Amino acid sequence: MKYILKGFSRKIKKKKLKIFKTTYLKRVLAQGITRMHTLGYSFFKKHNPTEKVLIVSPDALGDAVVKSTTMKKIGEYYGKNNLYIATSPKWEEIWKGLGYNTIRLPHGGGLYAKISGGIRYYNRVNSLDFKKIVMFKHAYSDGKPDPNYLCRDQVDIDKTQETGKEYVLYDHLKLLKLLLKRDYTLEEIKPDIRELFPDLTKEGFISVGIGAASEEKSLPQKKMVEILDFLEEKFPGEKVLLLGRGKRQAAYTQEVMRDSKNRNLENMVDKVSLLKTMELVGKSRFFLGYDSGLSNCSLALDQKTVILFWTDKSSWKHQYPHVRLIMGDGKDPVYDGYQGTPMLNSIKTSQIEEALKELKVID
Repeated sequence: MKYILKGFSRKIKKKKLKIFKTTYLKRVLAQGITRMHTLGYSFFKKHNPTEKVLIVSPDALGDAVVKSTTMKKIGEYYGKNNLYIATSPKWEEIWKGLGYNTIRLPHGGGLYAKISGGIRYYNRVNSLDFKKIVMFKHAYSDGKPDPNYLCRDQVDIDKTQETGKEYVLYDHLKLLKLLLKRDYTLEEIKPDIRELFPDLTKEGFISVGIGAASEEKSLPQKKMVEILDFLEEKFPGEKVLLLGRGKRQAAYTQEVMRDSKNRNLENMVDKVSLLKTMELVGKSRFFLGYDSGLSNCSLALDQKTVILFWTDKSSWKHQYPHVRLIMGDGKDPVYDGYQGTPMLNSIKTSQIEEALKELKVID
């Protein structure tokens, strides 16, 4: 019943007009005050372009890691020392581990945090006199220059809408063509973050990404329990690490561990750092998870990866040999009124078994 009520609440929130949401009002007010500050700042600061280039990358974990090789190509062109990445503090350690200069994007939910964070950010960026600023976003962008940057050479691209080219990395090819004046192939920009971890020797455990960015992308507990019990059947005695972060995923993990018959589950949610979590993904026998940040990490670590997919309308369907996307047929889904979609909730364990056979994990 609690999930039916949660689902109803979610539908109501979606119908609420944007202008009446406090988060929207705070953002608009903070943007206005920040703009007034940078207008004043621009009277005293003259822009003197250097060789430095800023890549603004505000997206989530999965978005960050799939940019890894594309970012490397840009760094080779402009000089890695000249390249700066504006990123969320949560992913800063990844970019620093890969050897890049970083600038923290504004973060914080309160009005004061938005204003003070925005002012500090633009002051920092404008003081570095970038010759070019590149908006590297996977989310929608209106393509308009940000007036708070003194640098007027700002690059943004529209998302690729060509039929058959909705895949996210086609946007990368488009950006590279614009910046570097040459064509690349999808294989040339295959995400790769293995240099973060010098030793990815395989160890005797399985890694499972227990959460995703939204409830629509994650299974009801009953269905996840079925999958974890299946892993015990196919890999008796083998440790299964449940990986994730946050209160919601921690609560979810406790529920599935309570109901599962698999006694080899180990709860690692919020127990280790992000980089350690990624290393565990790379060292495991294989990774199984949702369409999530960790599944993209697994892809970029060249790990054998099984992704439980939630929709057929997505630009995130990776087609590399070490990745298998599994989608149900929508028939007889397990549904709790809140989590998952008919396509995700109708996935069968027989599909997972077939994917593991294709990846040569089992005979």
